Amino acid sequence: MSRRLFVVLLILAMCVPFSGPAAQVQAAALAVPWSVRAYSVGSSVVVGWEYTYTPSVLTTLTFEVWRLAGIMWTSLGTVTYPTKTITHENLTAGEHKYRVRAVQTMTIVAGFPPVHTTVTTESDWSPTVSEWVLTAPTGATVQRAG
Repeated sequence: MSRRLFVVLLILAMCVPFSGPAAQVQAAALAVPWSVRAYSVGSSVVVGWEYTYTPSVLTTLTFEVWRLAGIMWTSLGTVTYPTKTITHENLTAGEHKYRVRAVQTMTIVAGFPPVHTTVTTESDWSPTVSEWVLTAPTGATVQRAG
């Protein structure tokens, strides 16, 4: 093969995307966070859970925590593994409900030229947990018995 033909073929190979069979990506199902719990501290609620995960260079794991606001679920926030708690602050007195799910993001590099693909896998939601925020009584007096 002549050198000129080799260079032309090399340039074409670099410019034309790999046209082989499409890569099939199948992500394993994620476990639902377990032992989800909530407890109040003053006017805040701390939501915590358990989770075991083996991180890799290509993946990240986050947890989405949602709260029930009236009749709609809204995002309270997201934390990255290994963090397994989040605090909801400055709450009014009453019952507050929460749920948690795991979200894994995997970055895959394939083909020529390299193409970055992101695959996101979400677990099911945890069972809902709730906690009460109480207010201190006002106008109470303490009397000694006797």
